[in-house]
Amino acid sequence: MSAQQPKSILDAVQTHVRSRGDAEALSFYSSEHSRWCTWTWSQLWQQVEATATNMRSQGVSSDDRIGVWLENGCPWILTDLALQLMQCVSVPIHPATLPRQAVVHLSRAACELLIVNNPAQSDETGLQLSCRTLPVADVLIGNGQKPKQYTPAEPDMTAVQTILFTSGTTGVSKGVELTYGNLYSNAVAALERYDFKQDELVLNLLPLSHVFARTCDLYVWCLNGHHMVCSRGKESFSEDIKHWRPTHINAVPVVFQNLLSTVTDKCSSLSDVTGGRLRHVNAGGALVPEPLRSAFQSNGIPMYQGYGLSETSPVIALEGASGTCPESVGRPLNSVEVRIKNGEIQTRGPSVMKGYLDDPERTAAVFDGGWLKTGDLGRIDEDGFLYVDGRLDEMMVTAAGHNINPALLESQICQEPDVARVVVFGHGKPYLVGLIVLNSKCVESHDLLNRINNHLLAFPKYCRIHEIVVLDRDLSIEDGELTSKQSLVRNVIAQSYASEIESMYI
Repeated sequence: MSAQQPKSILDAVQTHVRSRGDAEALSFYSSEHSRWCTWTWSQLWQQVEATATNMRSQGVSSDDRIGVWLENGCPWILTDLALQLMQCVSVPIHPATLPRQAVVHLSRAACELLIVNNPAQSDETGLQLSCRTLPVADVLIGNGQKPKQYTPAEPDMTAVQTILFTSGTTGVSKGVELTYGNLYSNAVAALERYDFKQDELVLNLLPLSHVFARTCDLYVWCLNGHHMVCSRGKESFSEDIKHWRPTHINAVPVVFQNLLSTVTDKCSSLSDVTGGRLRHVNAGGALVPEPLRSAFQSNGIPMYQGYGLSETSPVIALEGASGTCPESVGRPLNSVEVRIKNGEIQTRGPSVMKGYLDDPERTAAVFDGGWLKTGDLGRIDEDGFLYVDGRLDEMMVTAAGHNINPALLESQICQEPDVARVVVFGHGKPYLVGLIVLNSKCVESHDLLNRINNHLLAFPKYCRIHEIVVLDRDLSIEDGELTSKQSLVRNVIAQSYASEIESMYI
């Protein structure tokens, strides 16, 4: 970032246009031309202006609420930047959101327009939308009129920029209102912790509809001015890495676990798999198993872990070159304050949301004198590192009266290399049981229970797992078992696998 800090995300983009407009900015795969395309910062800005012009011709005005239901990629980025240019409120819908749920979100946000991938997308839902739809091609191509040249007005940093609907782990839908100031301040602080150079090449895979990727991939890129590449998706991710040889990737732990399993399966090195230029990676959305972190570290690739919420734009704490600590999620960002009150992590700062959409009671309930109550259990050590120990509302009490935090046990069990995911149950029961997802179908599972319990030796005996069931598929976002950031939705999982759970108590 330049010595003079930009006033907004768009101000940063225009700074790059003026000072280094011919530098490579964004690469993406064009299905129309069956090849990769790269835009400079000047070309990118011309496309943003054209997109904004086309939106205005479609009747979009400042302060309109616009739904964005798009796959990851260049159209998503142009749409988001154009909406900022027009000072509209974006309401992103995750690509995997169930149609009925998307309709509810669009209605609650009172959206005037929904931008979709193709004309059939809204028809395929079979549901009545409360707003008109517009294919993204019409937004990007328009009606041939000359793009208007825009000079971005300095936004009101207290105005709402986006409304994010997040069910969290309870399944209860909440509309999180984030302001321009929330997202900008978090991206600035995250960039300070990343300590990126302008020669970075960052490969984006995570959905931009989720605030982790939106802040840490998209807006950090806008601020820093490095080269970003939009991956073609999970199926092509390994090929994209080899082709582009990125220096940094933000992803959830399972993505990095899959990369590591590719090394094992093909007898190659991690450097071969990732292109040999990775300087560091950042894992968020779930706790990182220590064997996974160690495997990357042993290959000279530091794996940084972070922690945050949609309500905090999202980053609260993040590791970086300035300091890491095993099992920690790093120190709070420079602009973020954290305290532990009655065992709960609470935070305040410029990244904390304005509130929940049309829900003053829930907004008031989540604040304690200006501090946001995260609902997460945690602790801070003497060096300032933050540790997350699970959710307050997920504490279990067994039939014997033992209070158990399942997330702590699950984190330890996932240190077992063969375990990709585990869900522990036992509330009101005489002992604990677990649903297990393996990293490979070829894993020998006959002694898996013993290996799992070996990871729990530091816990009291009542924390041992007595029975397990190995699932034949992973949990999914589509079935409501995981949130968009891969967190467990325990009540849905309990319903989906009720018979398997009960079978372990017979």
